[in-house]
Amino acid sequence: MTPNHSSRIKERLRYKANTLSRISRVILLSIASRVKEITAMASGYGFYCKSLAGESRFSPAVNADLSVSCNCADSDGSGVLGNLSESGLQEIWKGPIANKFRHKLASGKIPILRCVTCQDLAITPKSQASLMEHVDKVPASTVLLENTAACTLNCIACRRTSRPLKKMHMSLSEMEFVLIELSKLEVKTIEFFNLGEPFLSRHILDEVNLVRQYLPEVELHTSTIGMFLSQEKIEAAFKFNLMFFSLDGPDGKTATRYQIGLNFDQAITNLRQLVVERDRLGHKMPYIVWRYVIFNWNDRQEQIERAIEMAKHIGVDAIEFRWAMSPPWGISFRFYVSKFWKELAPIQGHSRNLRFKTTTYRW
Repeated sequence: MTPNHSSRIKERLRYKANTLSRISRVILLSIASRVKEITAMASGYGFYCKSLAGESRFSPAVNADLSVSCNCADSDGSGVLGNLSESGLQEIWKGPIANKFRHKLASGKIPILRCVTCQDLAITPKSQASLMEHVDKVPASTVLLENTAACTLNCIACRRTSRPLKKMHMSLSEMEFVLIELSKLEVKTIEFFNLGEPFLSRHILDEVNLVRQYLPEVELHTSTIGMFLSQEKIEAAFKFNLMFFSLDGPDGKTATRYQIGLNFDQAITNLRQLVVERDRLGHKMPYIVWRYVIFNWNDRQEQIERAIEMAKHIGVDAIEFRWAMSPPWGISFRFYVSKFWKELAPIQGHSRNLRFKTTTYRW
């Protein structure tokens, strides 16, 4: 078998896996959506969205094309409420699409499938849900800001390529425009990433400098696969309060089972270099967390113990093991039921975290 033929076979298998993941996810979410609606109707309850009510810690998301989504994982565009090139954030949040969502929720209906797994979906008596329908304050705790939607990976369950974006990269002038808009709110945290790889941007240092210019006190977080954190971009990394390095295994073979296209060795080299430079220069930022997403192929005790030892040796501040519900056939049950996992660390949300350095920093 020639290398080209082998590559084509792998590409076809990858495409089929992604397609199967998308179809199975839609089916499962559709069923779950209907079950939630029937349960609410039978009990006299309705829904409301913490994001649309201004109570969210994770929304809204300003996408690379200036569209604004109500949630942090709007891979199909169903949660787009408007575009900042046409309206201000306040107007978008009080606009017709947002109001339509609120009305459906108050009536006991799920407006989009993303709501089913969103932690901002809340159930409440219909009388209270009707009152929440008219609460339209823009969330100011956390805003997701996507400088680029581009990524070089082809992760199995990622639906990035199906996004209906008008453009993939936010220009510096657009970034400045968005930050001026956000400066009108009392934003406490900016998550400087969404579904793309932030460090693919050639202008990331200029971008984070703009954030610090317009929102000097904001808590600034990002997430990266680490492959593009060159020496030139490490200066940008020092501007963040918190950085997640997303590496789903203790070695390349394991990690690339999901993160297809990842250069694990390069990512680890860059991670180590960032830690060395930060400590050498005496910087307190960023707080560095290895984020290890858990599937049923990377959740064995020996794999986890290897990752922990690597994290300690590299010198990161913490390691986060985050449970994944997609793809459905990759779900790890050990994460919740095995003795090893229960003794490793308590569950916080869908994660188990280990800190290696004494600190009060929270993420």
